[in-house]
Amino acid sequence: MEQVGETSSCFSDELLDLCVRLSDLFVASGRTLSTAESLTGGLLGACITSVPGASRYYAGGFVTYQTLQKHKLIDVSDETLTTFGPASSQCAEEMALGARFKTGSDVAVSVTGVAGPESDEFGVEVGTVYFGLSDRDKTMTHKESFGRLSRDEIRMLTVKSALKLVFEFLS
Repeated sequence: MEQVGETSSCFSDELLDLCVRLSDLFVASGRTLSTAESLTGGLLGACITSVPGASRYYAGGFVTYQTLQKHKLIDVSDETLTTFGPASSQCAEEMALGARFKTGSDVAVSVTGVAGPESDEFGVEVGTVYFGLSDRDKTMTHKESFGRLSRDEIRMLTVKSALKLVFEFLS
């Protein structure tokens, strides 16, 4: 049994180190962060909050696994979802904007894509992930193609990439 004060995590040391560095960066700047997740199902928020003191900068997050929830919870437009699909740069952009506006955070990061085992109904290949990043001055998207790895590998690579992209975005 774990003792009070001990820490254990399902995340790699590399991911935890990224989260500690992210925490230091946000706390030092006085800014806040929010997340909007689809294919990671909450892993990004869980990784961020695995570091003690994350509440000093992490405003919260949305897990919008189903397409309808992207619209209902974070205001991704029906037009975007029906025209481009839930795994698209347009959706990632609107997810980041929605998370930032809904939480009032300074910065938001979103992840959406296809972890498999099959491509989605829009033909987006397994391993394709779209990231959205938004602050008051700019909103951008980024695409990664991880290839046909396992669902867990794609999801963990997505978390790692999202954390790294937040660092780059703030630089």
